[in-house]
Amino acid sequence: MQTLRFLAALTVAAAFSFPASAADLTRIDRTIVKEPAYTSSPKYCLLVFGADVKTRVWLVHDGDTLYVDRNGNGDLTETGEKVTAKKNKYVAADEGVYDFEAGDIGDGRLVHKALRCYVGKLEHAADYFDDVRALLSRNPQARGYYITCDVEMPGRTGIGIEGQLPCTAIS
Repeated sequence: MQTLRFLAALTVAAAFSFPASAADLTRIDRTIVKEPAYTSSPKYCLLVFGADVKTRVWLVHDGDTLYVDRNGNGDLTETGEKVTAKKNKYVAADEGVYDFEAGDIGDGRLVHKALRCYVGKLEHAADYFDDVRALLSRNPQARGYYITCDVEMPGRTGIGIEGQLPCTAIS
């Protein structure tokens, strides 16, 4: 298997309810068992849910497609794991902007609602952040990733779907 380049590794939910030392993120299995034939240079992201970090969900961005390893078995070729970008009424996809609504992710008895991944331009952030300006000077086609989902946490109530807590990661 090819060497993977990781866009991000996230611990969702554990960061809010347990000490940071609860999970050793360096020991997480990052194996992808089966991948589809990609049409471009894929970008990888691993979402990790829970204090025990047993639920691992790969997101792989390939042009106007996002592959979501919903059941965490490392097989991105299964039915229902391919998500096509939603049309963005403000910017054309050929400009490198994509909006993916990936749905719900199961985590044992919990369900995390409304996973969404947005890929957008960074030009607007260059006016405010030196590191973004430096990145764009090296790679004008660079894009930012914005991932959200509403996370279920027993004993906690948030403003998300069904009282879940909204979580966001930006890379």
